[in-house]
Amino acid sequence: MWYVSDVSLQSAPSAKPAAPRLAQTKIRSDQLSTSERDVIADLFAVLESLVLRDELPAEAQGIYDQAVLMLARRCE
Repeated sequence: MWYVSDVSLQSAPSAKPAAPRLAQTKIRSDQLSTSERDVIADLFAVLESLVLRDELPAEAQGIYDQAVLMLARRCE
């Protein structure tokens, strides 16, 4: 398991709690700009490195595996 110091799991007062939900809605709507797609690709790269080091919780590993399989099917 990895640890990042000086990071709180609780939301900072300035953070907008609805932002992740809005991001998920936009991703699911399939109306992303090229730069937004690049950000998602970068996130997958980070997740892949965590998977290779076996540093993701089991639930996150399962979601990652499912996403990779779905993307692979779209490319076939």
